[in-house]
Amino acid sequence: MVSLKEQTTDWDIVYESDKLCVINEPLNKVIVATSGSANGKGRSHKTQCYIYCEKLDYKLHRHLKQQHSNEIEVAKILNMPKRSKERKQAWAAITAKGNNLHITKVKEKGVGILIPKYRQSKEQDRKKYLSCEFCRMLIISTDLCKHHRICVSKPDRVKSDAPVKNSKLLEACASTEKAGINEQFYKKVVVNIRED
Repeated sequence: MVSLKEQTTDWDIVYESDKLCVINEPLNKVIVATSGSANGKGRSHKTQCYIYCEKLDYKLHRHLKQQHSNEIEVAKILNMPKRSKERKQAWAAITAKGNNLHITKVKEKGVGILIPKYRQSKEQDRKKYLSCEFCRMLIISTDLCKHHRICVSKPDRVKSDAPVKNSKLLEACASTEKAGINEQFYKKVVVNIRED
């Protein structure tokens, strides 16, 4: 009998809802997570990235309470009253930080699974997704305006003008940092360029 290790030398293994699934093709590209399970029946649990240990799992709050309760941010959240607005916002912020960390690593490597805020039932092209300027979560560009109205990370009394444009600008800033373009040059020249 062939062991699982020998069978999957060229394949990537994905843990989905406590079941081990082997992808039929090598994972050599960036894909976006969907809501469907591997066998096509029902929905799978949404995986989140833990900011402290950088692992992917779907029991984020439980893991942070049990394993990382000594971290300053987690301790502050646990001291907040349960079901309060502030606690929900703090959990959302720490979730977004972990997922954003994972997304940036996947984009740098060029291999992996992106975690969007709202998962689609069918696989979408990763170029359709943009980051929210407030929570930094990946959202499909057509739904970005709707998300901005209800984003929990958006400060009070802030009106979000042109969320798609702002999101594309954020991506451009991130890519210029990697390319080593001078930040002052970018702010003074590139931002002021207008389309004809």
